[in-house]
Amino acid sequence: METTIFEDQILFQKSRLLCQSQFGRQPYIIEMSVHSAGISLMFSGLIDFEDQRIPDDIDKQYLHVFILLEQFISPILSKRIAKIFHKDIDHVFIDWQKRNNTAHLTFLFKDWQMALSYERYEGREQLHNEISRLTNKIEKRPFTVQSLWINPTRLLVIRTGLLIYLEKKSRLSRSLQSLRISKRKVELEYFKQKITYPQFVQQSLQSAYLDWTFDCNMSVLILQFN
Repeated sequence: METTIFEDQILFQKSRLLCQSQFGRQPYIIEMSVHSAGISLMFSGLIDFEDQRIPDDIDKQYLHVFILLEQFISPILSKRIAKIFHKDIDHVFIDWQKRNNTAHLTFLFKDWQMALSYERYEGREQLHNEISRLTNKIEKRPFTVQSLWINPTRLLVIRTGLLIYLEKKSRLSRSLQSLRISKRKVELEYFKQKITYPQFVQQSLQSAYLDWTFDCNMSVLILQFN
């Protein structure tokens, strides 16, 4: 799946203008990865920490960025991406890391499951087993684990059926944002520090991005290697 230079420029320019409108400046770098399951966008240098609208608390910073991306930027980009690729968007996953001031947005097409079913690479099953093992330590073993390399250094992992009973009840009785924050802290720590990667991954982990659609009981994890 490819885009023309003109289409890339339209999407990049739209992203810049949307970020400018919500964060007061454009990202330093915008990267786009087109893959069989959807589109991934990475915004580096997203926010200005001197901006007085940015909260001091790190959790509130994350929520501030997440809400702006979720409510004001991703819906417009979803429509633009659907128009360019002639495919409907099924899910959008969003995360932002303060350490490198970078946001990662993953737009999954409606047929993402079929696309991932054809994905094969060396060590795939070994990696899925390790991710399932680690997820089971945190909450429970997921129903499915699927993955694909969206570029030479970035791996997209989709898990389904991973919420435990308590979390299913919690999402109905309290803020989804509170649940997202608490799960994000625990899971990112595990995936950054305690996962054993297969030998074929000859790169060190640089960063990780994580989000969920709680209603669909699924999660997207992006592993960024050096």
